[in-house]
Amino acid sequence: MSRWSETADATQRREMLEALLRAVQRWGPTPAAEHCMLVDLLGLHSAVLLDARELGQHLVTCAGAAVANKLPAGHWVHLIRAVDAKASTVPFDQVYIVY
Repeated sequence: MSRWSETADATQRREMLEALLRAVQRWGPTPAAEHCMLVDLLGLHSAVLLDARELGQHLVTCAGAAVANKLPAGHWVHLIRAVDAKASTVPFDQVYIVY
């Protein structure tokens, strides 16, 4: 996934992030134990795909899903790690979205 994410254009990356987010929402805010590994893998893939171009918007989208009670809490672990790793490269005009 990381190799693909480096070569994919913005549209491909956005579509993949949207697909991963739809998939992780399938199990709702409290997935059954047998789905926790899948939620974790989807979070890992999302974090690898995110870069400064999508970080702010994806966080806003995930926050909306969380408010709507659709996003598993475990997904946030990977998003927080992505922010820690990549927030310093977010362009100045998008900083308000991340912080």
